Amino acid sequence: MVGKIILYDKNDGQGKVLTEDKKSFQFNIANWKNSKDTPIKGMHISFDIEDNELLNIKKVEDEDEELSEIKLFLDIKGSIALYYQKIDKTLESYREYDSVKGEFEFLKIRRFLNTTYKNLSEMDSGFITPHLREVRSKLVRLVNIREEFNRKNSSPKVAYDFVFLAVQQDYINAFKEEDLARSEADTLRAMAKAADQKKKEKENLLTTLKPKDKMFASVQAEVKAFNKQSVDSVYKGSVLDQRAQFLARLINDFREKYQDEFIELFKISVEEYEKVIINYLNKLAYFFEVLMWEKAKKSEAISGFFKNSGIDGDFSSITYLKYFLKGLNKNQLSHENKKLSILLEHLEESIRKKVLIITKDSYNFKVYKDLLEGIEGKEIIIDGFVSELKALNFVKTYTIDLLIVDEELDQMDVDKFIKDFRKIENIKTHNFKILLMAEQVTREIVAKAKKIKINAILSQDPEEEDFKQKILKLIY
Repeated sequence: MVGKIILYDKNDGQGKVLTEDKKSFQFNIANWKNSKDTPIKGMHISFDIEDNELLNIKKVEDEDEELSEIKLFLDIKGSIALYYQKIDKTLESYREYDSVKGEFEFLKIRRFLNTTYKNLSEMDSGFITPHLREVRSKLVRLVNIREEFNRKNSSPKVAYDFVFLAVQQDYINAFKEEDLARSEADTLRAMAKAADQKKKEKENLLTTLKPKDKMFASVQAEVKAFNKQSVDSVYKGSVLDQRAQFLARLINDFREKYQDEFIELFKISVEEYEKVIINYLNKLAYFFEVLMWEKAKKSEAISGFFKNSGIDGDFSSITYLKYFLKGLNKNQLSHENKKLSILLEHLEESIRKKVLIITKDSYNFKVYKDLLEGIEGKEIIIDGFVSELKALNFVKTYTIDLLIVDEELDQMDVDKFIKDFRKIENIKTHNFKILLMAEQVTREIVAKAKKIKINAILSQDPEEEDFKQKILKLIY
C-alpha cells in the first residue's frame, strides 16, 4: 500500500499515515526500511500491513513525470476533521465534566470567580486543596485553549492555507516547483547577462587583433562560446518562465476552486467547536464554584469572617455577592458594579431548575406539577403543554433542565416527539434529562426507553417520595 505521512514526532518515532482511500494508520520508526531517508510530514511512502501494523516502510521515490495538474489529496471535510483531531485530543481530558448537572455562563462569572478565589485564599490559604487547585488549573488551561482557538481561527481565509492547502501534496509540490523555476530562471538571466558582458569584452579585444595573430582564433572561439552560453541561458530561462506561469495558473485555479466551500464549512465547524469549548467552560465554572464553597465552608477563618460580617445564607457566590453589593450605594454604582448586579441575577437564574411537562391531558399535568411543587428547598420553574407542537416552539426560545413526558401523546408518537425535540438548535448543547411517565413500567417500555435514550422511567401514578427522589437525582 501507499500513503502520505500526515504526522511524525521525531522525539518518540511515532507517526501517522493517510492512505489514498483516506484510512489512517499509526507507524513506528522501528519498521522503517531505508535508513538513508528520514520520515517527514508530507512524504509519500509504501508499506505492508500485518495485524494493523505497518511493516517494510520506505519512501516512494519521486517520479520524473512533469506535474500537469493538481489533484485533490484530501477533501475539505477530511482536512477539517484532520485539523480538529489535535483539539479533540486536548478536549478529551474535559469529558469527565459532561455529567455536571449545573452550569454558569463563564464569560459573565469569570472575573468574579477569580476575585472570590483570591479573597478566600487571603482569609485562609489552607482552604485550597490539591483537588481545588487542579480544577482551577484546568479552568485556566481551557481559557487559554479557547483564546488560542479564536486567535488561530478568526480568519477562515487564513485557515484555508494551513488547514486545507497545507495537506494537498500536489499543491505543495507545484508551489515549490514554481518557486524553484522562477529562481532558476533568474539565475539563468544573470548568467546570460554575464556572458553578454564577457562576449563584448572579447569582441572589443578581437577588434585590436589581426587574423594572423596567435590569439585571434582563440578569442574568436571565446566570443562564439559566450554567445552560445547567452542564447542557451535566455532560452532555458524562457522555458522556465513559461513553466512557472503554467504552475502559477494551476495553483491559482486550485486555490480558487475550493476556497468558498472551505470557508463556508470551516465557519460552521468553528462555531460548533466554540460552543463545545464554551459548554465545558460553563460546566467547569459551575463545578469549580461549588467545590470552592464546599472547601470554604470547612474553614474556620472563612466561617468566622461570614459570622463577624453578619453574612446570612449558605456558602455560595450568590450569598457573597449579595454581601458585597449590600455595602454599595445603589444610586452611585459604577459600570463594573452594575455588571455585578446583572451577574447576581444570572446566578440566581442559574440555580433555578426549569422543568417542561408534556402530557396527553391536563389531569396528568396537574399531578406532576403538584408533586414538583411539593419538593421543599428547591426552586423549580414549571412549564407545560398538552400540545407537542407548542412544546417544540417553546424550546426554540427557552432551555430546560428536565423534560417530563407521557408515554402516549395527543399528536405524535413519543419517540418521534423526542427525536424532533433533540433537533432543536437552542437545546442541542444543553445538558437536559428526560423522565418518561408510563401507564405501566413493563419490559417493553424499558426497552423502548433505552432505545430512545430516556434517562428514567416512572409510572403515571407515582409515590410522592419516589417521584421526589427521582427528580433530585436527575437535576440536582
